[in-house]
Amino acid sequence: MPLFEYFIPSNIIIGNDIDNRIGEICDKLGKSVVVVLENSKYIYDNKIGEKIENSIGIFTENIIVYDELERSANNENKIESLKEVVEAARPDVIVGVGGYHVLSVAKMVASMYDKILSADDVFKRRYTQFRRKRVSYVEVPITFGVVPGLSKSCFVYDGEAGYKTIYSDIYSYADAVIFDTSLISVLPPYYVGILAVDAMASAFDAFISRNSNPISDALSFKAIETFYINIKKFINEPSNVAVLHNLCYAGVMASISLSLSSPGLSIAISQAVNSLMDIPSERISSVIFPHIIDYNLTSVPGKLIQTAMALGEKIQDITVIEAAIKSAESIRKLLMDLNIPLRLSEIEYFDEKKIDRIADIASKYEFMSYLPRSANRNDINTLLQAAL
Repeated sequence: MPLFEYFIPSNIIIGNDIDNRIGEICDKLGKSVVVVLENSKYIYDNKIGEKIENSIGIFTENIIVYDELERSANNENKIESLKEVVEAARPDVIVGVGGYHVLSVAKMVASMYDKILSADDVFKRRYTQFRRKRVSYVEVPITFGVVPGLSKSCFVYDGEAGYKTIYSDIYSYADAVIFDTSLISVLPPYYVGILAVDAMASAFDAFISRNSNPISDALSFKAIETFYINIKKFINEPSNVAVLHNLCYAGVMASISLSLSSPGLSIAISQAVNSLMDIPSERISSVIFPHIIDYNLTSVPGKLIQTAMALGEKIQDITVIEAAIKSAESIRKLLMDLNIPLRLSEIEYFDEKKIDRIADIASKYEFMSYLPRSANRNDINTLLQAAL
């Protein structure tokens, strides 16, 4: 039997109008704070940065806000600029605020703090056997899907490679991850649907991976089921706070299941597209999700039967393959109910001329070796062509 080991030190907080807790948590971790704030219209229109800065400002005046990273965080110069800010500020705490890509950069910079500082500075900072890293990291997602702070790994743009590569560090988990449903509630209902399907696709990646285990399977199954039930409720009750809480719970389960297992085709393809076209990765994964189910129809029929059950399908008195097919059909119906595009060609700015390059990038990720059905560059190209 292979050794099973899992490490998650994060404090997870889910609630409504709890941005005030951010200041309290930062105060326990240190007095000097750098806030990495996503540069997006949504952030500024809803004054999210102002709320968080005010919360931290109750406890300290030593705050620097870095707000140069756009949503996709594909600008290597701005990532390097953030490192320079951190080197000059020498904070006790880094707070990431935004979507997955900006949070990934904030998490990476916090994790590699030792390398950013000079050798002399490193040894001057507090370092004990109980605290393996010299700067704390607090994560504030503005969405409810998979978050990088609950995993040792994340995707960050690599200028030399020309696409997002995996950054991994066992000590890069966030000290705290704070889901404030009041920040999520102002998202357009249409986009909440896209985020839910994207997170379901990530949980499915973890569920069918050859690197999965009974714990990740239980979390993946429950995440898919919880997303499916609550996103359908959200369509009719977009202001229902309980539904938003449940979506956040599902996001936590999906994040941990992915950390315990492994990413798959959905994540590989969506990260590759985001690297090349700046299209939000969640928009891609939501479209290709049913095609990935189709691709794995015969490789994991047992897992697809369970997926069908999680999606509320009745599987009595039908064959294994018929039950598996129902999984893809159920997702396609959900996409139509949510008015989410069913084809890649319906997504603005998607360039089909780059499909070969997307397939090439996606096939290079190391975690692709854990797919239940292998997928080389040509296989991925064929899948994308089918999704056009």
